[in-house]
Amino acid sequence: MAIFRKVTFKDFILLCLSLWYILSWRMTGGGEVGLAIIRGFIPYSILYIGMRLMAHADIEVAETIVVLVLCVCCIAEACCGLGQVLGIRPSGNAIFTMTGHFRNPGPFGGFVAGLTAVALTYLCVCENGPKHIRILAIVAVVFGTLVLPASLSRA
Repeated sequence: MAIFRKVTFKDFILLCLSLWYILSWRMTGGGEVGLAIIRGFIPYSILYIGMRLMAHADIEVAETIVVLVLCVCCIAEACCGLGQVLGIRPSGNAIFTMTGHFRNPGPFGGFVAGLTAVALTYLCVCENGPKHIRILAIVAVVFGTLVLPASLSRA
């Protein structure tokens, strides 16, 4: 396991802080302040760990991981938006029916447009990429294209 030889002191401190936040939140009864700290800290910790892992991977593996994550995010946001249009999920805005996980349809449309462009670029550039990633990119492009007109954004 060569990846564990690359663990630095900063990584260990980050792990200890993450565990400290989670344990202190659980031991104090799970208050709202602790939950807000965890919601703000843990995603950035996960992003840091992911970037550290990708820094030590091959460039082709890293590209595949990035495209995979972005396609999954695009599909998840598009499904959330389509669920709002169909009335299955509530919208984050009283005026607009489709906002995804955002408060307004503008940022939602820009986010989905950017992710759809990444998926379409991957399809155009990597003709011989892994088949499951290409299928996922096709699904992301289709879902993103379905959502963009309904999001009422200028993206």
